[in-house]
Amino acid sequence: MGVWQRYRLGARGRRGFAQVAVGLVVVVGTGAVTQLQPAAVLDRTRRSARPLLQVMGRIPDTTSWEPIDTGPGPVEVPGVLVVFFAVPLYFANATQFREQLEAALDRGPDSPGLLVLDAVGMYDMDFTGTRLLKQVLDDLDRRHVTFALARVGSHLRANLARSLLPRIGTDRLFPSVDQAVNALGPPRRSS
Repeated sequence: MGVWQRYRLGARGRRGFAQVAVGLVVVVGTGAVTQLQPAAVLDRTRRSARPLLQVMGRIPDTTSWEPIDTGPGPVEVPGVLVVFFAVPLYFANATQFREQLEAALDRGPDSPGLLVLDAVGMYDMDFTGTRLLKQVLDDLDRRHVTFALARVGSHLRANLARSLLPRIGTDRLFPSVDQAVNALGPPRRSS
């Protein structure tokens, strides 16, 4: 980024200018890209501690799924709740995950019969996240909601194998959201 671009960024507000100026002084003064690594780690931690659980809908006549708040394209499948959580489930965000999931489950007049968690971004889970997911599974059992995982990576799958996979069942792991919904959800209506 050149000086002119930094100036234009700074022109958007005093705070933006101050951030750019401090960043420039730190980089030039220390000559260290390594000095920026702690800031990147802190930013990553801040973002993953307050992630957004997104409710997904199917793009009509496709096998693709997108967040329902992206526009008129995605459509929810009746009786099915598909959610996407794009970060590891761990101590800093476990409570927020549960609160957002409960809100998603309770937002309609009827409880869904199937919950599919798209786990492509959830590449890890710590002890707190595992304990919380167990509590979620208990709650879903009480509600008579079937649970499935889609797009589980190898690291998360290995983690689950040591904890919750026997409870979830390998037959509830799917390579795609659409395959999970087609296998466990209500029959698909023809157009």
